[in-house]
Amino acid sequence: GDYRRSLRVLETARALDPEMATKSGVMVGMGETESDVLSLMDDLREVDCRIMTIGQYLQPKKKGIPVAEFIHPDTYARYREAGREKGFAHVFAGPFVRSSYNAEEAMLSAQGVFAGEGAGEAAGDPEGRRFMTGDMSGENVAVYRGPNGLSLPLVG
Repeated sequence: GDYRRSLRVLETARALDPEMATKSGVMVGMGETESDVLSLMDDLREVDCRIMTIGQYLQPKKKGIPVAEFIHPDTYARYREAGREKGFAHVFAGPFVRSSYNAEEAMLSAQGVFAGEGAGEAAGDPEGRRFMTGDMSGENVAVYRGPNGLSLPLVG
């Protein structure tokens, strides 16, 4: 991938359809600094990217790029807060977060279905932990099905 080309793709998508909720996802723990991530957020907001996911990079195989650092939960919290301050409609940031993590919920938040303080977070898990169990098999979650056919996890 090419950084500038990726930004142009997001910018072009928004120009073609201003109602489109664009999203970008990144993995951290590869040697970047917090400043690098915050700068990336600025670049994404510059092209009106609305949704961002930030997850922990894990080395997929022995020959893969090694993990430089396991990111502390406080750092993910700072990323979520910075994303809100920078104007993202939704930011998922946590060790288990992956690119399409709760994509439907993030999209609905970006479209304004969830409004107000912490939009969207009341209906899900911004850290990516809720759906993991100790044996990593996942968790069955009760789902609300709205009148438009979209489903959302119910959080107690």
